[in-house]
Amino acid sequence: MSEATDEITKLYDGTIELRYSDKAHRYWHRKAGDTKWLPTPSVTTILNVIAKPALVPWAAKMCAIYLREHHEELEAVGVDAFSEVMRKNFNVQKDSAADIGTAVHRYVEDFGRYKLGLTDHRPARPHRDIGSDEIANGVDAFHAFLEEHEVVWESCERRVFHRMGYAGTVDFVGSLDGKPTILDWKTGGFYPEARLQLSAYREAIEKEEGGEAYRCGKYSIAVVVLGKSDGAYQYHPIDDARAFTALVAALDLYRWQKESKR
Repeated sequence: MSEATDEITKLYDGTIELRYSDKAHRYWHRKAGDTKWLPTPSVTTILNVIAKPALVPWAAKMCAIYLREHHEELEAVGVDAFSEVMRKNFNVQKDSAADIGTAVHRYVEDFGRYKLGLTDHRPARPHRDIGSDEIANGVDAFHAFLEEHEVVWESCERRVFHRMGYAGTVDFVGSLDGKPTILDWKTGGFYPEARLQLSAYREAIEKEEGGEAYRCGKYSIAVVVLGKSDGAYQYHPIDDARAFTALVAALDLYRWQKESKR
């Protein structure tokens, strides 16, 4: 991967450099003055070690839906070919959902950049007649949230690093209804591991800012689910004292898995 095209962010008063490849969605870090980049797992990569039992019945449901909607094709294509397509249907649906989430997230990021004065271009809201209703619904939910809360951006897509050896990108850091807050925008719903994700981001940010921010737990953390089916939002504040401890355990498990494959 070419370092020349990657983004490099200086953190901890310039003592740490964090490198991010958008193409590979990977991070590396090094101490200032070092020449070697060290691979650094993202928080979301670490959380992949946690089992997601809801995915199994969901995948089975996607197979059943495909069978119900396409059963007339079975005789024409044959059992083997039909079964292979049916088996992969959950991946098709997952990728479609990811594309919708990416489009909504891109709009939110562009809006944040506009509010921060990083661009003069306010993003245009998607038109339902030329795009996906689900994308438009997600954007509607975002603006419904803005209408009902006082939201002030300090940063969006902020790169963070913790000296324990993880990195990530934080959707929103700023003020929500007058309180310092870290937010994550999601379109797929709120799941328990989000508590670990946001706790990891808060710990990294407060550790870097140091002083009173770290000692007093400056930031509140929350997930905002932007409903792609109904255009409504759900606000999920997180208050879980054990979340960061669980994240550290997941990091240990991630490292054990990596080392056991050597």
